[in-house]
Amino acid sequence: MTQGPTVDASGLIRALRELGAKRAKKVLRKVSSKYTKRIRAAAIRNAPEKTGDLRRGIRSKIKTSREGHTRALVTAGGAVPGGQKVNRGGKSREGDTFYASFQEYGFTDRGGKKHEGINFLADALASVEQDFTNNIVSELDAEIKAQKDS
Repeated sequence: MTQGPTVDASGLIRALRELGAKRAKKVLRKVSSKYTKRIRAAAIRNAPEKTGDLRRGIRSKIKTSREGHTRALVTAGGAVPGGQKVNRGGKSREGDTFYASFQEYGFTDRGGKKHEGINFLADALASVEQDFTNNIVSELDAEIKAQKDS
């Protein structure tokens, strides 16, 4: 797995610890959600649209583990409310876009023909990555100062 760009955040880590867990979590969620929304919007623009279920199935969320690690996620697939019914494995599921990974990475059909992936999620991440690495330190710093002042 290739390593992405790195950012020196040692000063920010100290400042976040000084804020306390609850306020640090709030800062991280606020800044992270801005970028996950941008990645989601780009993924929706890049995703193929046949029925619209794949585009409606692209979600963004911020999760914090019990250990306090915050993760920003943009996912595709899963149930889509009001989507087309898909018959998979003998079961009819409401708008289940299980095929999102096939669209992203590509697949080989039963006839042996290779279909290239569209990489709509990877391209969406790449479109925001440079802006994220350039601005993350200043945005976190500003949000930390705002939390200290409040």
